[in-house]
Amino acid sequence: MNSLQMTKLLFASLDVYHDIASRAAALNMAIDEALLEIATGPVIRFYKWDHPALSFGYFGKLDFSPSPQKEFMLRSIRRFATL
Repeated sequence: MNSLQMTKLLFASLDVYHDIASRAAALNMAIDEALLEIATGPVIRFYKWDHPALSFGYFGKLDFSPSPQKEFMLRSIRRFATL
């Protein structure tokens, strides 16, 4: 099977979720984790956050120090869902 055939097969079985509601970063990560637990094939989800936030992968290292003036505006969340 060549790469074009593989790509067509992948997209034919891709479940796409387009969440139009804005949600908190932690809630978006929780929804991603729930989708991961029930997924039986490839899944992609598009979403919006309701406030500025940083999302760090499970193995990502947090090396960021916001200024005290900006700290109240910035929230962070660690993604626990991993493959």
